[in-house]
Amino acid sequence: MERVAFMGQAPVLVGGSVEQGDYLLPSGNHDGFAVAVSPEHMKIGDYASIIGVAWESGNPKKLAQLINTGIGVTNDLVMERMGMIEAKWSYILQVLDKEKGLGSLSVGPLAKNERKPLTPAMSGSEFDFFLETYREPIEYVFDYARRQLAEAGKDINQVESFALFYNDPIAFLRQTRKDPDFKTIWALFDRQYNYSNHD
Repeated sequence: MERVAFMGQAPVLVGGSVEQGDYLLPSGNHDGFAVAVSPEHMKIGDYASIIGVAWESGNPKKLAQLINTGIGVTNDLVMERMGMIEAKWSYILQVLDKEKGLGSLSVGPLAKNERKPLTPAMSGSEFDFFLETYREPIEYVFDYARRQLAEAGKDINQVESFALFYNDPIAFLRQTRKDPDFKTIWALFDRQYNYSNHD
């Protein structure tokens, strides 16, 4: 049974940074992740995809986290934003008419601005370089997790994907890098990795 929230509040898995009051939109990768967009960076087409509004800020150091979210957006909010867009459009037409005599210009409806899905930024060779550079700490962390599970009496070899996860973490990371279900999380990882390397 799946949980469904129509109006009210629910935790939403958000990739990347999020501030209280941001709109949450689907990542575009059909993977269950949302991305946060501040009100001033919303595009016209975004309003049709709003999941909800973040009721809390997230930890900027986390790649993804559950954020308490107000689900559903009232028509008042959408109408307010559309009114602002209409006012800007009207102003542009007035300026065109005054400057160029183009005020009676016939224009079609405003185009829908679609956001592009998050995609990983590192090339295959850059990712391989990253894995080789950090091979030792990666293997240490995975081995530590494997030992903790073994001490708790869990047999990781019973689940094939877990066995690869703990026994050959580099191969596992390469495999998940190609898996479309991990596209958003790798895109967020790349963004954070590239950002931290430029500080």
